Amino acid sequence: MTNKYFDATRAVVGVAANRHLHDGVHRDWLRRRYIEALERYASVECVIIPTIDGNLSREENLRKFRDVMWRLDGLVLTGDESNLDPNIFDKQLAWHCTAEDVVPGERDRPRDRLSSVALSVAIEFDMPILGICRGLQEMSVHRGGKLHPDLSVLTQSVSHSEPPNVPRDQQYLPTHTISVIPVGRLSPIVESSELYVNSLHNQGITTVGAGVQIEA
Repeated sequence: MTNKYFDATRAVVGVAANRHLHDGVHRDWLRRRYIEALERYASVECVIIPTIDGNLSREENLRKFRDVMWRLDGLVLTGDESNLDPNIFDKQLAWHCTAEDVVPGERDRPRDRLSSVALSVAIEFDMPILGICRGLQEMSVHRGGKLHPDLSVLTQSVSHSEPPNVPRDQQYLPTHTISVIPVGRLSPIVESSELYVNSLHNQGITTVGAGVQIEA
């Protein structure tokens, strides 16, 4: 049967959710602005990929995600206030669901598990991947990259902390420039040698993962 409502010209991307714990209730959530930007500037349709508890093994989750992600045209790993737990990306470790998996503003292991599995499947399917903020760090760690646990203890010319006494939406406005590598893939897309961005991170990449190319 032909679906008359199906538009094959619009790509469908999976967008990673985050886990939120409030009053003892677990919720998957996603900042609305990511969806708005993807729909407006990339002209894609979005489906939200839920986070993963530790009750199933990594291999079992890989099988489940393969069954779903073959329908997608791309993967987006969004940012979040929580820190990444690099141990979740160690593919040799067993997963266990614990009461300490979610600590608001600090830890989100269900999201870590989701990103670890989704990245593996997306790479297996040769799928385009966009990592933003936390998502960029997940991409690097997945390929063996290393993170600094707390950028605030370093002496830096650029602050990576949210400006105090500023409304939440305004905290994400651009605050500094970055230089675009002229021979990379990003340069012909943005058609500029410099971009105005923000950088709100607690962790930071110290060593990029294998095969990862710095674009800016």
